[in-house]
Amino acid sequence: MAIAVDRDLVVRGINIVSGFLLLVAGILNLLWSTLQLAIVMSCYAIFFAAVIIGLEFDIALPIAKHPALSFLMDWLGRGFFYLFWGCLVIRPSGYFAFAGIVLILVGVFYIVVHFFVPSWPSAAVTRGSARSANTTTPAPPAVPPRGPEAA
Repeated sequence: MAIAVDRDLVVRGINIVSGFLLLVAGILNLLWSTLQLAIVMSCYAIFFAAVIIGLEFDIALPIAKHPALSFLMDWLGRGFFYLFWGCLVIRPSGYFAFAGIVLILVGVFYIVVHFFVPSWPSAAVTRGSARSANTTTPAPPAVPPRGPEAA
């Protein structure tokens, strides 16, 4: 007996787990690091993890609608995002090695999905396109005709 798997639910789960891995890595790096560069990187990791988690839980984050973050609404953009953060997070041992490897694998998975399964959008991609479609300016109201045509 085959179990029906909702693809959208699987992708949301992958994104939520990846977001929490990045969030915990950012917090741990912030607590254990004394280098200023690592502290700045940790703050960015926490920020982007909050954006990823917010997108998946459909929390109304004003920053999530910013055009500069539109790469998170595409398989390829999100894949390179996870690949980039996986390379920044990875360390030789411990939690950072685990989180880095998982983020790199998720990034490679999304890049492959972009090229081979383009018709499988994630929920964040679908919700993002719906948000961008709803943010267009409405057409101006019709002006009633004046003159002899009005009668």
